[in-house]
Parts: sequence; structure tokens; C-alpha cells
Amino acid sequence: RLHRAAKLAIGEREGIHRPLGIEPAADGSLLVANAYRGLQRISPGGKVETLLAAVDGAPLVYADDLAIADDSTVYFAEESTK
Repeated sequence: RLHRAAKLAIGEREGIHRPLGIEPAADGSLLVANAYRGLQRISPGGKVETLLAAVDGAPLVYADDLAIADDSTVYFAEESTK
């Protein structure tokens, strides 16, 4: 599956653009920290969905990593603009 996700991430037509962190989720999907789109999910069938693009109305700036805890909580980081 990771090989397929890397292949999907190459083209803009799939909506990925710039994946910097990828983690497998319990449901078989992949969660992606996308520098330009925020947090995304790639289903096992290859459908790309944006889960989070802003926090408190402010767009995510360069999402660059994520981790999934045992309780399915997703933690993510974004690059500073300073």
C-alpha cells in the first residue's frame, strides 16, 4: 500500500501535491500531512479526501508530519512561518 500511495502522490490530478508525512490508519487508509493541502486521507481504493485544511479559521501552513495514537487520535505538526 505504501508503494501505491507514493505513486498517487506524484501527480496533481490526485489532489496530493506535496506529502511530507504518511501514516497507515486502522481502517486501511493512509493519512497524509500535505504541505499545501493540510491533512488528507487516501482510501484503500485511492480516493483522496481533505480532512483538515484550517484550525480556528486559519489555514494550515505547511503541514509536515503526523502520528496516530493507539486511541486513533491524530497529532500533526506544521512548519513555522517565523
